Amino acid sequence: MNISVKEISGILGVLILLAISILLIFFPPLKFYNKAIGKNNASIDTQINLQQKFQTSHHTEITLESLIDRPLVLSTGFTRCGYSCPMTMIFMNKLLQSFDKKITAALLTVDPAYDTPEVLHDYLTSFPENMIGLRIKNKDELRLFLKKIGQRTYTAQNTTIEITNSQAHHKNFVLLLAPSHPPQLFLNQNFEEIKSAINQLL
Repeated sequence: MNISVKEISGILGVLILLAISILLIFFPPLKFYNKAIGKNNASIDTQINLQQKFQTSHHTEITLESLIDRPLVLSTGFTRCGYSCPMTMIFMNKLLQSFDKKITAALLTVDPAYDTPEVLHDYLTSFPENMIGLRIKNKDELRLFLKKIGQRTYTAQNTTIEITNSQAHHKNFVLLLAPSHPPQLFLNQNFEEIKSAINQLL
């Protein structure tokens, strides 16, 4: 059976695409890169607006400054997320169990149109009371804040902050804030590393 060079090239192309797809599933680009260079903690814009206001899952309005009277562990996500967010919430709950009331954990929704304070409250009912949901209603304010903390959110349809379904993609970074300390951004949810960083702040 004779196989032409063109057919061989086509087969190789398919195999290469298959290999890349498998790598992307099991080793997301950012995690693969950071693992290769041994990097997790990243630099971040230190000029985060501490007066940034949020609506909370407790139906209150609060500033970022008032949230960091103790170490604050913040991640982004949204309640309709069916892939990475549940794992992030398990991770955050594990941190809360380790530190009890010594820290605050927060989920900042990237889907404020759907995630009202009521929706966030219902989503977080099974978590400790020091796990709160945060919401920035104004899209421009939200976009600016996400940019400040190294987060970028997009959908499969476009690159805007608009989310119309559960197919939004966002980074699973963890932001650690504490009084009189520069913010720390962790690219991966490495429990022992972030736990150690929190201990240094207590």
